Amino acid sequence: QGSPDEFITFVPGGDKRLFLWDEEEKRALHVDARVYWFNDFDYHGVEAAPRFRYSVRVDGVFRPEFKERLLQDLKKAA
Repeated sequence: QGSPDEFITFVPGGDKRLFLWDEEEKRALHVDARVYWFNDFDYHGVEAAPRFRYSVRVDGVFRPEFKERLLQDLKKAA
């Protein structure tokens, strides 16, 4: 596989503790969102919890204009 998967993840309960690992800072960056997309080639995981949590991943192919909007939003957030 030459590029990351194109998908969107929905977290109905809003409490799934996904993290992306920042290798330079040597720390976990937690994602605080009910809907997210990320580069799944990057190291990531989910923190343990005392109860069941779930998410729904929807795979597909992003349209070029949608990808561009994601990248613009990412730049604004940085």
